Amino acid sequence: GGRVLLIDAPTATVVREFAGGSMNAPLLDGHFDPSGERLAVTDVEGKLNLVVTSDATRQMQAAPAEQFFAADYSPLVRDSHFNVLDAQSHLPPHLMPPGLLVDASGRPHPEAQQPRAP
Repeated sequence: GGRVLLIDAPTATVVREFAGGSMNAPLLDGHFDPSGERLAVTDVEGKLNLVVTSDATRQMQAAPAEQFFAADYSPLVRDSHFNVLDAQSHLPPHLMPPGLLVDASGRPHPEAQQPRAP
């Protein structure tokens, strides 16, 4: 499975280890946010794992475990030029409005967990 080790470079000691949870597959890449308090790690299954190294843990625990946009699994078709389009709107998928935040079964999350428009 996947495992992230935070190491104090000058002393070469492990400061903190993150393993288990949804990190079951080999990890591919990771990047810290500018503050250094959060780390995003991707694995070979295409999952994005967020590792929190600060007090933001409580905020992250309140987030739904499964987060998909309703449009993520909309049926797709190809046009005469072989471009991929949404089957209903005929828009390219990257131009589709995301819709509600849903779980893996397509059930919408509560209103309090829906993203806020800027």
